[in-house]
Amino acid sequence: MSRNVSISEMHRRWRVEHVAGEDLSPSPACPICGFGGRREPILRLQSDPEVDYLRCPECRGASTSRLPTPDYLNRYYARYYDDAKAHFTFGNMNKFVRHLASGIRFEDRSTLSILDFGGGDGSLALGLARRLGRDRRVSVTIVDLSAPPAAAHSGIEVRTHQRLDQVDVKHDVVLASAVIEHLLEPGTALRELMSLIAPRGYFYARTPYALPLRALRSSHDLLFPMHVHDLGAEFWNRAPARFGFVGEYVWSQPSVVESTLLADPMRTIAAHLLKLPARLELLLARSERRDVRWRWVGGWEILLRAR
Repeated sequence: MSRNVSISEMHRRWRVEHVAGEDLSPSPACPICGFGGRREPILRLQSDPEVDYLRCPECRGASTSRLPTPDYLNRYYARYYDDAKAHFTFGNMNKFVRHLASGIRFEDRSTLSILDFGGGDGSLALGLARRLGRDRRVSVTIVDLSAPPAAAHSGIEVRTHQRLDQVDVKHDVVLASAVIEHLLEPGTALRELMSLIAPRGYFYARTPYALPLRALRSSHDLLFPMHVHDLGAEFWNRAPARFGFVGEYVWSQPSVVESTLLADPMRTIAAHLLKLPARLELLLARSERRDVRWRWVGGWEILLRAR
C-alpha cells in the first residue's frame, strides 16, 4: 500500500463481524478499576457468545463483558502491521499537533522529553517535538508494537520500545492518544503512565466516547474487538486521581475534530455540530472539568499538568 492510513481506517478494512468464543475471555470484574460488583448492561455487541458493553458504577467507564484473548489480538493486529508505510491515529496530524501544542507551555527548559504510548510510528510525538523543541534539545520515546527502529529525526533523539515497562525515566510530556480503548489492562497502563510524568509535566489522553452515538444511529461502528472500552467525561474527570495523578486539569473536553473542511466538509461540519452543545456547557460553566449533559460527542480528551 503506497499511502499512509489511520488505524481506524485499517480496522474498517479488516472489520470483524463476530468473534468466536475460544477467542474471548469473560471479564467478571471491571478491567479498568477491578470493581467486582454489578455493572449495568448498556449495549449488546454480539450473541453466541454474548458480548455486552457494561458500565462500571465505580470508575464510570464502559467495557465489554468479554475481552479478546492476547493470542487473538496478536493475530488480529499482525494482519495489518505490514499493510501500511506508517500507522497513526489521527487523520490530519498537523492539525492535531497545533491543537495539542496550544495547551502546553514550557518557559524555562533547555531540554524536552516526550513519551508516546501506543502512537504507532510516533507522528504525533515527533510533530510536537518539532513545534515545542525550538531552541531546545529534544528526545522522543515511542512505545508501540509497530514502532519503527530508533533513529534521529532532524536532530530529535528517538528511542523505541515495545512495552511500557521498558521505560524507566520520567518525561515532560506523556501521550496516550487513541490507545487506552484497546488495552486489556488499562488501569495498569494508566498507573504506569501517571508515574512517568515529570514534575510540571503534561499528560494527554484521547479516547472514543461513542456509545451515546450508537443510540442515535444503530449502524455506528464501535470497532469491536479493536475497541473494548468507551470512556467519556464521567470517567476522565475522575480517573487520573484514581491512578496516582497529582496536579491540575488544563482541559477535559470533547475531542478535537479529526477531519478538515477542505478534505471532508460534511463530516467536519457534522462533527462540530455534535460537539458544540457540550463545548457550550463547559464554556458557560467556566470549568476545566465538568460532567456534561450532552453526551453525543464521539470522543473525549484530557490534558493534565502535574505538580
